[in-house]
Amino acid sequence: MTKDCNDLTNCSSSVFNEVDPSSVNPPNKQQQDLQSDVSTEIRDFSPDASEDEYLPTNDKNRKRRLSTSSDSSSSSDSSSSSSSSSSSSSSTSSSSPSPKKKGKKRTKNKENWKKNVNKKLRNTGKQYVSRVGKIVKEKVMKPPCGPKCRQSCSNNFTNQQRQEIFDTYWELGSFQRQRDFLNSCITSINPVCRRLKVDAEKHRKPNFTFYLVKDGQNIRVCKQFLLNTLAVSERVLRTVTESKIKNSGILLADQRGKHGKQLRTDPEIVTSIRTHIDSIPRIESHYLRASTSREFIDGGLTVAELHRVYVNDR
Repeated sequence: MTKDCNDLTNCSSSVFNEVDPSSVNPPNKQQQDLQSDVSTEIRDFSPDASEDEYLPTNDKNRKRRLSTSSDSSSSSDSSSSSSSSSSSSSSTSSSSPSPKKKGKKRTKNKENWKKNVNKKLRNTGKQYVSRVGKIVKEKVMKPPCGPKCRQSCSNNFTNQQRQEIFDTYWELGSFQRQRDFLNSCITSINPVCRRLKVDAEKHRKPNFTFYLVKDGQNIRVCKQFLLNTLAVSERVLRTVTESKIKNSGILLADQRGKHGKQLRTDPEIVTSIRTHIDSIPRIESHYLRASTSREFIDGGLTVAELHRVYVNDR
C-alpha cells in the first residue's frame, strides 16, 4: 500500500514538472505591464544611492505619467500665482489713493455775474429776469402803421426789410450805440413862421422828422412806424430827442448810476471797523509753511464775541 502511494506521488510530480506554468494560466498584457513596472521600481531603487533625487529608468509609460502630473501641478501653480498677483495688484490699486491736484483760487469773472448777464440779455432784446424777479419777454417787431398813414410807410418797406432793420438795431448790444442809432434817424426842423406871445415864459420845442435807411437812402417814416419797427417805447425816443435839443444835436455818454447820490457808509465807521480788526491777535498757520505772509485770527473768539467787543469799544 505504501509503495503504491509513493508511485502515485512521483507520477504527479513528474506530470507537473512537464507542464509549462505559462500555458496553464497565461497573464494578460495589463498584468505584464504592472509586473514590469514593479520590477523596474524594485530594480531602480537602491538604499546606497548617493543622489539627492530619485531618477526612474527610461520607461515610456512612466515618463508619460510623470509629465502629465508635472504639467498639471505647474499649471495649477501658475494659475494660483496669477490669481494671487492679480488680487494683490487690485488690492494695491484700490488701497493706494489717487494724487489730488492742488486747487487754484477762483478769479472773478464779471461777465458771468448775474446782473451783467441780465444786462447783456436786455441790451440784445432777449428774455431776462429783472431785479424784482419779473420775467421780461423777448423783443418782437410790431406791425406797421395803418393804411391811412400820410407817409405811406407800409408801401415803402417790406416786412423783410423791416426785420433786417430790427435785427441790426438789437445786434448792437450796447445802450449807447442804440441811442446813437436813434439819433441818426431823427432830424429836427424849425417852423417856417411862428407867432410869439408877449412875455411868453415857455417856448415851443422844435419839431422832428424820422427816417429809416433803405438801399442807402433815407426814407421818411412816421413816428409810430419807427417805434414799431425797432420795438422800442416812446420814452426811449423822447430821451434821445431831449438830449439832442440840450446838447446841440450831440448825445452825451450814458450817465445812469453816476449821479453821485448813492447811499454810502460813513468813512468813520469804516475806519473804526478796520481798527478793531487790526487789534485782534494774529497767528501764522502751520499748514502754510511756504507762504508765511498770511495771517489768521485765533479761533478762540466767535463772531458774536468780536461784535460785542467792538460795540463796547465804541
